[in-house]
Amino acid sequence: AKVRGMLEAGKIHDAGHQANTNRSSRALSMVVRSAMSSQPPKASVADLRAWASTDLMSKNPLELEWLSAVVDLQLGDADGTGRRRLEVVRKTFQDAGDEEAEISVLSHLGAIARASSDSASLASLLERGAVLASGGDPRARGLVALGRALAAQMAGDPKGAIAALEQIPPGSLTGEWASQALMMRGTNLLLAGRTEEALAALHNSTGEGSEATRSIAHDLLSTAKWYSGDRLGAIEESMISETLALSSGTLRVVQQRRAWDACLLAATGQACAARNALEQLGVGSRDSQDDETQALMRITEVLLLAQEDKLEDARTLLEQTKVPTRPTRSAVW
Repeated sequence: AKVRGMLEAGKIHDAGHQANTNRSSRALSMVVRSAMSSQPPKASVADLRAWASTDLMSKNPLELEWLSAVVDLQLGDADGTGRRRLEVVRKTFQDAGDEEAEISVLSHLGAIARASSDSASLASLLERGAVLASGGDPRARGLVALGRALAAQMAGDPKGAIAALEQIPPGSLTGEWASQALMMRGTNLLLAGRTEEALAALHNSTGEGSEATRSIAHDLLSTAKWYSGDRLGAIEESMISETLALSSGTLRVVQQRRAWDACLLAATGQACAARNALEQLGVGSRDSQDDETQALMRITEVLLLAQEDKLEDARTLLEQTKVPTRPTRSAVW
């Protein structure tokens, strides 16, 4: 009962601690399911890893497999292990008739499809989601509408995405998912050229959800402010985003935020600060950096070369830079 009350109050970390203190595998299973009921999870990577390592989870093997797969995803999932494990877990939940858990797993798989611009996988996930939504579950209907908006965004149809978001049943998405819907609405309003409305939606999204979710929201708001001409506001939002990313403990996300900071600093003529940011990012192996981080670092280097009037070097480097497909940044790039 204590753990349930903490979860209802959004105190995920405290609920996990309480479950461990009382040595309750059932309570910890409840915490894990609650934390992973949205994407990104409502818990830090440190919490997720701590729960996965406790012997209490051995009594909940399916939740443990789900939890371990999500940890892989949060750490980058370089070899695709998390993706494969999640599909096995999803199928097990489907066979067991556990629709609530399956809906959550579908959301994690959808995040992978989005990150890799895999429209075919997203279409397959939406097909399964539509089957679950046909039973009348409002949350499932809301998530399917959110998924259709994502598919439209990936297809370069922001107006279609906005129309899909309007099909979300009122009150069906709360907390993390409400923030996700606001972020997607703001992103597509920005892509549709409705900048003021986009800024309002993205500003509202920064007040909802976990630190990981709010980090993404501030990151998107930073992009929107830059696009609207508010350079200082963009840098301020980016710094907030990085701080929240550090708190949530996801290395890949932290690297993205720092690369974006370096790019903004270079674009506003702060060459020394941009170089320092690049040097910090260069510590460690580039193998741990995703395509977006590496592209932002390259663009920062291009801007710095251009400021030094090394235009041929800048042009050559720019031609060699592969820019990943991410509609929220394409206008800025």
